[in-house]
Amino acid sequence: MDVCLKVAPAELEALLLQHPGVAECGVVGKPDEAAGELPTAFVVRLPGSDVTETDIVQYVAGKVQFFTFITNQYLYKLCSY
Repeated sequence: MDVCLKVAPAELEALLLQHPGVAECGVVGKPDEAAGELPTAFVVRLPGSDVTETDIVQYVAGKVQFFTFITNQYLYKLCSY
């Protein structure tokens, strides 16, 4: 039997919005052969912020369980105003 772990996008969005360098974000599912779907984040930096993709990934990884990680591969858009 396959085990499916579901993560609500709103859960990850709420976490991302707590980062001091994040102005806006959205999380959607991206098809994945092994997992079925993985979370993918679109992040907008606050004006003047120099937060990087790696910063965001490390921030999320330090606050969620292993199956909700957003990796650099799935942090598609990091832009500034």
